[in-house]
Amino acid sequence: MKKFFALLLVLCLAFAGIITYVSYTPMPIADEVALESAPAYEGETAGEEPAAEEAAAPSYRGLDYEAILALHNDEEIIGSVNGRDVTWREYFYWFFMQANQIDNMAITYGIDPDWSEMATEDMNLSQMVLENAAYMVRQLDAIELYSKENGVELTEEDIETVAQQIESEKTQILGEGATDEEFNAKLEELHMSREMYEKVLNTNALIERGFTELYGENGEKVDEADVVAYLADQGYMSAHHILIMSIDPATGMKLDEAAIEESRAQAEALAEELQAIENDEERLVRFNELKAEFCDDTGKAAYPDGYTYTAGTMYPEFEAACLAQEAYQVSDVVETGVGFHIIMTLPLDADALVFSASGNPSVARSLYAEADYNQALADKIDSVTFEYAEDFEQFYLGDFENVK
Repeated sequence: MKKFFALLLVLCLAFAGIITYVSYTPMPIADEVALESAPAYEGETAGEEPAAEEAAAPSYRGLDYEAILALHNDEEIIGSVNGRDVTWREYFYWFFMQANQIDNMAITYGIDPDWSEMATEDMNLSQMVLENAAYMVRQLDAIELYSKENGVELTEEDIETVAQQIESEKTQILGEGATDEEFNAKLEELHMSREMYEKVLNTNALIERGFTELYGENGEKVDEADVVAYLADQGYMSAHHILIMSIDPATGMKLDEAAIEESRAQAEALAEELQAIENDEERLVRFNELKAEFCDDTGKAAYPDGYTYTAGTMYPEFEAACLAQEAYQVSDVVETGVGFHIIMTLPLDADALVFSASGNPSVARSLYAEADYNQALADKIDSVTFEYAEDFEQFYLGDFENVK
């Protein structure tokens, strides 16, 4: 699956219930600064255990969602997205999912949310939850709009995949033989209609289909020049290197002085040989031959054509040498904490493997395609407006707390 972490709509199944949420939000919805520990009980001092009779002091048990739900009728129009009416039922679902994340954390850790705490410069936590709900509504509409504008439609295969996902989740939640009626009732427990559930799944499928249609399965449709420009703008650099180690790879301990000097001499001889080759193509061929024979870097198998990386990834001495020379030039020997490097700077390449500390490299064009697509979707979401109805009044969540 492509890395649409900023925008991908995710369905998460948890225990006996379903938690549906959109992973991308315009601001954090559970910022630690907005969650305060309960104040000390009267008469309690630091380090003292509260008296037995104080154990029954009020504690937070989440919001009274039924009371909030009763503020409006399900089908009451409380706003619009680009002219499309939004009902209280639709809005309330996204509100519920936003607020419930904070509730779950607060209850788990035994803390009271301070809904009046400023979560941003101009919004308290209560206001932010409501605005995030509106953002979620905008997000789904915007992705549908973007897909339509770009001629992206779900294929029969996509539709079948969504249908299979529904059946799989129905079985996972309710067991074999569960009916649609039972599954719909489970959705209703979280104030989610079957229509909304399927809309989320279809929007998720549209995101995946849009990437494939517009960029290719792995970014093969993107322009090479655009990829190279992106890499340069993000501060990527690329280099081959031959590493002659000055440490024992098994222990990380330095070799003895004689062995270190032998490694240094070998590296200097390789650098001298390569620098003497005047033709870039011939130098590259010979570099690869020597790298295969002498390089101690275990990463050469995963990155046979060199490393493409951002500043701060490699040793500073390595990066400085790479930046100080033109493409296909070979450096003098560069010493780092692991040994001696002969470095050949390489031009940025759309098909290069981009180094990943996680061990899962990405092809540069795929990395660019994912970033460009996410930005395009984010821009479309920003262009879609949510307007509250004139008579809709934002409520304060602190007025709906359950305590015991």
